[in-house]
Amino acid sequence: MTPLLAQVLPLAAGATISPAMVGLQVINISRARNPLAWAWSVALGVALLLVAATAAALLFHVGTGGHKASPELKGVVKLVGAAVLFGVGIYELVWAKGAQPKSRMPAAAEGSEGAGVHWAMVGAGAGLILPNLALYFPAAHEVAASGEGPAVRAAALLLVFVITMVPAAAPPLALMILGDRVKAPLQALNDYVTDHRRGVTAGACLVFGVVLLVSGLIQVI
Repeated sequence: MTPLLAQVLPLAAGATISPAMVGLQVINISRARNPLAWAWSVALGVALLLVAATAAALLFHVGTGGHKASPELKGVVKLVGAAVLFGVGIYELVWAKGAQPKSRMPAAAEGSEGAGVHWAMVGAGAGLILPNLALYFPAAHEVAASGEGPAVRAAALLLVFVITMVPAAAPPLALMILGDRVKAPLQALNDYVTDHRRGVTAGACLVFGVVLLVSGLIQVI
């Protein structure tokens, strides 16, 4: 299992990098009313999308021949993920440089309540984690196609899932355990990633894009 984890854990770690997700969750846990409901709604959206992506990776593995599929297919999946990451990184460096990131929700949204608003947070969580699937999907497919036993693959998939959930689930979980003490350090983290959003996002995309590119080429060639 160790070689498998050595391949997928770096991808899962990269999939946790989401400045926008951190910012949204800091805003949610800082709300005066029902902060946990807001924050867990976002985490639910992330979890639903990751479950769907995991299922898609498993179905893709089975649909392409299962363990009889060409070993190069894993490399192709990683090369596609690398292309997506390079695209996002270039966008952040070139076309998004004039955009000003927001660290606060509009005042109208601050006072909004109701099931519809919380379902909107579910959608926001899914939308914000969507680019991270460029790393999550190759990791899940690598596990599915690894040839390990069912128990090992299930444990590896669960570990990748839990790690990728960190930016969405850690803030509300920390609020539940530590209370209001967690708000100040999380706000400081949010201030940093807001000020450096483009650099953090572009840098992560380019670095992990190279990781996927090299790993994919090794498996394809």
